[in-house]
Order: sequence, then C-alpha cells, then structure tokens
Amino acid sequence: MDDLNFKTALELSAMLAEKKISARELMQAQLDRIRKIDGKLRAFLSVDEDDALAQADAADARRAAGTTRGPLDGVPVAVKDNIAVNGQPLSCASKILENFVSPYDATVIENLKKAGATIFGRLNMDEFAMGSSTENSAFAKTANPWNADCVPGGSSGGSAAAVAAGLTPLALGTDTGGSIRQPASFCGAVGFKPTYGTVSRYGTAAFASSLEQIGPMTRSVADAAALLDVIASPDALDSTALPGARTTAFPQLSAPAKKWKIGLPKEFFGGDSEIDEAVKKAAAWFEAQGCEIREISLPSVDLAIPTYYVIAMAEASSNLARYDGIRYTRRSARATDAVD
Repeated sequence: MDDLNFKTALELSAMLAEKKISARELMQAQLDRIRKIDGKLRAFLSVDEDDALAQADAADARRAAGTTRGPLDGVPVAVKDNIAVNGQPLSCASKILENFVSPYDATVIENLKKAGATIFGRLNMDEFAMGSSTENSAFAKTANPWNADCVPGGSSGGSAAAVAAGLTPLALGTDTGGSIRQPASFCGAVGFKPTYGTVSRYGTAAFASSLEQIGPMTRSVADAAALLDVIASPDALDSTALPGARTTAFPQLSAPAKKWKIGLPKEFFGGDSEIDEAVKKAAAWFEAQGCEIREISLPSVDLAIPTYYVIAMAEASSNLARYDGIRYTRRSARATDAVD
C-alpha cells in the first residue's frame, strides 16, 4: 500500500469515490507508514489510531449509504499541535501544556469534520510556534525527510515533514512570519498563508494574534485549494474572521488564464543565485502565457523584519502570560495567591 502514501489528496478522493480503496484501507496505510519511519523522523507527537480508524469506518458507512459529505470525506488530515481538537492533547510542543486536553474543536476542525475528513495525529512544531527549525520542541526534534541531517524548517516543520514523507496527504499548519511557507520550501511541499481573516483563528494557540493564520500543507496546489475551501469560513467566534461567503479557490484552478500583471520586486533578488533563477524561470512561464512581467521596487521592505519583530514579540509576551500556573498548566505548590 506504499503507493497510496504519496498520492495527492484529490487522487485519493477519486479512488475513494470509485471504490478502488476504502477509507479504512487508506487510513491504515498512513498508520503503517507512520509506525515504519516516524520513530526517526518525529513528525508526529501522538496518533490516536483507534479514533482515526473509527472515523474512517464512519466515512465508509456514509459512502455506502450515499451520504458522502464531499471530496475530502475519508481523506486523512493531520493537525499542528497548536490547533484544538476536542478530546485530544494540545501541548504546543511545550512541557507547560503537556497534560492539557482540549475541551472543544477549533473552527477549522469543525469545518473539516463537517466535510467528513479523518482528523488524526498531532504534528510536532517549535514550542508555542516560536522557531524556524522544529528543533525547539520540548519533546523531539523533527528531521527533514530528504536528509536527516537537515532541519525541516518551522515552526510547522512536523506538518511539512509528514506530508513530504508520505505520512499524511493533508496537514494544517499555522503561519505568523513564514511558519508554513518556509518549512514547505525546505521539505518540497505546497504551503501558503491565507490572507488574514480568511480562515478563523478560533481554537488556535496563537503566537502573535494580529499576524497568525491557519493554512494548508499539501502535495499539490490543487490539494491546497481544496483544503482551503473547506477550512475558510466566517466565524462569529472570531472577530478577526472576515464576514460573508468566501470565493472558492479550487474551481479557479481550471478557469481560463487571466492576463495578470506580475511584479518582481528588485529588492528580493541578489541572494541565492539558484533561487533567483527559479523565480525568473517561473516568471518566464507566466510571460509565455500572456502575462505582463514588470520589475518593481519596494523601498521599505528592509523595515518589514524589524517591524515584524516588534509586533510579534509584544503580542507573544501578552499571549504567553496566560500560562501562569493559575488559569492553565502546572501550579507551584508554594503559591498561596495570585501575586505569588
């Protein structure tokens, strides 16, 4: 069944629809591969096998009854360990939250469950999403599946490594300042940060609330679009979620090509020559499709990183203040009041 582990989610969806495989067979193939290689890779912090197989059986029952919920029904989705899944541990890869179990589902998890997806597994990350290598987890260092001597990036390194290694076709990550995009590039996966407010943040243990978004980690652009269409929604529980219906991404992939004007900021070039050439090659492809390529300038881009660190660190210090031993996590036996 190893060939199942590297198919895209939409390929697997088609196989499920055509009854070439069952959701249980698909889930079992993921679990078998996790047992086989994750002892060294350490992409996962935990996997509830019984629950995963029960969800897969429910998906098979829906398909047999003709009540399939959509293209992701029965497709496995693994979740970064800072997104709440009801009844599952939520540690943010920190000893502080080691024994915390989420009492509710994040909105994105509710959306996935309504779509029939099989939610399984907590993915490793940098502690509280503060890092870029997934070496800063309190429980394990995740390796890059292409080279165990290299890091997978972070903070969503477990998400990227799991997708690239064939442990799950779909994963969720979070991105504050590159935490989906950077590990996706390190591991050869597809990952992107949705526009702020597109996806509800409710149920996410945020690093920096005004910057963070949940987003997809997948094997193909089409998979990323399909996953985004499920998780993106307005949400009365998140005041930063944009109101109104979302424009679906997946149908646009097959729409007639638009003659876009695409700007290439000159300040972004001059680093790694291999990356420069890859970007120019992609630009040439778009130009061949009739798009207009322009060199542009973003003179204030050098201020972006300093600005990010001022905002992110201020918000992180506020968000982390809740883990004070009173409202969450371990409490010191010596503390007699809130001041202590």
